[in-house]
Amino acid sequence: MTTSNKNIDNLEHDILKTLKPVYGKSKDDVWNAVFETKLAKPERENVETKVFQLKWFKFAAAATIVMCICSTLFCKLYTTSIVANKGEHLVHELPDGSVVTLNAQSTLSYQPYWWSINRELSFEGEAFYEVEKGSSFIVNSLNGITKVLGTSFNISSRYDEYHVYCVTGTVKVMNPKSQSEVVITPNMRAILKKDLNFDVLDNVKVNISQWRDNKFMFTAAPLNRVIQEVERQYDVKIVNEISLSGRLRYTGYFSKSQSVDETLNLICQSFGVSFVKQSNKKYIVSQN
Repeated sequence: MTTSNKNIDNLEHDILKTLKPVYGKSKDDVWNAVFETKLAKPERENVETKVFQLKWFKFAAAATIVMCICSTLFCKLYTTSIVANKGEHLVHELPDGSVVTLNAQSTLSYQPYWWSINRELSFEGEAFYEVEKGSSFIVNSLNGITKVLGTSFNISSRYDEYHVYCVTGTVKVMNPKSQSEVVITPNMRAILKKDLNFDVLDNVKVNISQWRDNKFMFTAAPLNRVIQEVERQYDVKIVNEISLSGRLRYTGYFSKSQSVDETLNLICQSFGVSFVKQSNKKYIVSQN
């Protein structure tokens, strides 16, 4: 036996020692079993790698979906609120460039990160809107809803009343309770009354910039409403002791260039009543 053959026999002997006895098989069968055993291990490792990669991909996809949902919820729920307190007017620019001028004691709120998808806000008080053209622009108030595209208009939502005056463009005014609606164009005013019906006034000549110029005009307005407007614009407390002040009607105007004392004196003289100044922030109006 040559040295080469001897080495081969020794190698076969060593391999066969590592195998369990397999009876009824030839040497070639045994060798094939050895090679199949050696090839099987890498295949199992490859399968395990693929399973791990699949699990990682599913985890990454789930994490991405969760992040998208959270980001969407954040954009839809995050709200910015703008408040004009008593005695002040505010000018606020919305994300699309639309501008809102708020009268005293007025508030608006909206979702800034959702604005490009949905131009909708909540509002109470009085404000003048200059809306950039684009998708629907919706103003929600307790007393009514206003929907426009690109236009300018004034909304007053106070005392359970809702007044909308159109300056430019077309404005749709809706009643959220009865689902009724009206469409107004420039120089038209829609008034939503307590009985849920609309009054639409055409060719109304209103200098809508008056309150923005700190001038306040009244035509047959209830005296108690006039006193409330003085409180709002001057940031003072006025105790109204005049009986039936809701039935007394005032026609006139005042300007904030006047002091609150001058304004109250002007109003009180019209009804033969008087006021007493208790402090810089408190007044009492009473009958003589």
